[in-house]
Amino acid sequence: MRIRHKLLFAMILVLLIPTIGYGEPISYKIEQHAPDAAFQRLEYKSYPGAVEGLLSKSESWVGFFRQDGRDITIDLGERKRIKEISLEFQQNKGSGIVLPKFMEAAMSLDGEQWNQLGRAGHLVPAADTDVQTRKLQLSFKPVEARYVKLSFPVDVWVFARHLTIKEDNENVTEQQPTILAHAESLRDSQEKYLKIPEIDDILLIYSGDHGDLGVWKAEDFLPLVSYVDQEGKVKDRLFDTFLFLPFPEMKSTQEAWSHYLQDLFKKGEQLDALNQISKKIQQTHPDLNIRPKVILTIPYPDSKQEEFAENISFSAEKVDRKKALSNRQEAVERYLNQLMSTWEAAQFEAIDLAGIYWYKETMDLTVPDEDKLVRYAAELVRGKGHKFYWIPFFGSKGYEDWKDYGFDYVLLQPNFYAKEDPPKERMDNVAALARKHHLGVELEIDDKALYNRFYYDLFYQQLDKASELGLDEKTTKAYYMGTKSILNANKSNIGLVRKIYDDIYLWIKGTYKGKDS
Repeated sequence: MRIRHKLLFAMILVLLIPTIGYGEPISYKIEQHAPDAAFQRLEYKSYPGAVEGLLSKSESWVGFFRQDGRDITIDLGERKRIKEISLEFQQNKGSGIVLPKFMEAAMSLDGEQWNQLGRAGHLVPAADTDVQTRKLQLSFKPVEARYVKLSFPVDVWVFARHLTIKEDNENVTEQQPTILAHAESLRDSQEKYLKIPEIDDILLIYSGDHGDLGVWKAEDFLPLVSYVDQEGKVKDRLFDTFLFLPFPEMKSTQEAWSHYLQDLFKKGEQLDALNQISKKIQQTHPDLNIRPKVILTIPYPDSKQEEFAENISFSAEKVDRKKALSNRQEAVERYLNQLMSTWEAAQFEAIDLAGIYWYKETMDLTVPDEDKLVRYAAELVRGKGHKFYWIPFFGSKGYEDWKDYGFDYVLLQPNFYAKEDPPKERMDNVAALARKHHLGVELEIDDKALYNRFYYDLFYQQLDKASELGLDEKTTKAYYMGTKSILNANKSNIGLVRKIYDDIYLWIKGTYKGKDS
């Protein structure tokens, strides 16, 4: 599938009569590290650059949108001796345009065997918000090459222009050949999915100020902790882990955070309800060995919040940058301490704490000191002896460097179900990224699948493809269900809707055979 993606979606060919001394026109092709048709359409429509593309002398920028990174393979037309390569980049963090962390280069005589030329970087701090341009340049002893490959990472947008390759025109008869290291791969890959010990299936549970949708009783958890057949009988295990988190609409204020925390531990609801039903099933069905794990969430201290509490601002525009970071860190630490003390005081008998979840679904480095905040939170979590979890969305920033931010376990949202017209190859791309970066994968559904045939079929397209890829057995999965869609499917008296619940059970058991089985 990866080769097909490159042929269909990931190739741009540009020809230009050169002005740098070559006898033949040079051309290049661009390949995405994680091709996605929807992102490519947006990229092409928004910032295609000049007609000559990267080789143009104009001031136009060529935009590269998400998709992990780019390989630019340049065909010089014939073998030439080259000594320098450069590409100019722009940074405008206010528009999501960020300098790549580095640019790597390799050369080849035949387009098959590659040798390293080196890596160029820059000294612009991650927190620098100035609009600026930087030329990443590699100079080296002259080498003979027919092809040159440049590679660089892409978070959201990377803007580039003025690709330049300089030829060595000196007398070459007395020069010794340059010996270069073989380039095994410009992009190292673990090629291994994440498999969290003793955790296979994590169900997201949203709670809080949403009326009945945000309230979870023991009877709500019964068909989620266990598989309940159409006669209402407990037959087997189902989800082994539950991630509790607030709804996105929750305000970033001390009052809202405190209210969510109180609601999370409310008697007879949420965590207590899960504990109650788990204890009951442990007594009535000891053979099932049901003891759910839970993951609890640190709310996100929004950098735009000017008044988290009285005289406490998270905004670097309202208070100085150092103070804004300090306020955000203190809010996270205070909340985590309250969360842990409340958990310990609850003394739940039938559920265990598996870790802490970071709520923000992307690493937005346009926010001052965002990376410092996340690393600080990671240190706090580890200091309390727990694992740090994260579920970024497909195309977001940070999942390729998740270890650098202090996360222990990361799963990737495919955003397949959420798109009205998802690229057919999206699940293949998500699987490839998960293998490359050692991630788990999230599956998605909401109530629309229970009453709308389009979304019903879309859910099954996702599930069938995930089954084809072997994700049911190879990796730890998370499940986004909107609010209570899986619970509602269990309760439905419509056969096809109830089938969703039954098929999710078969999927978790590893015996799912497809929508039409």
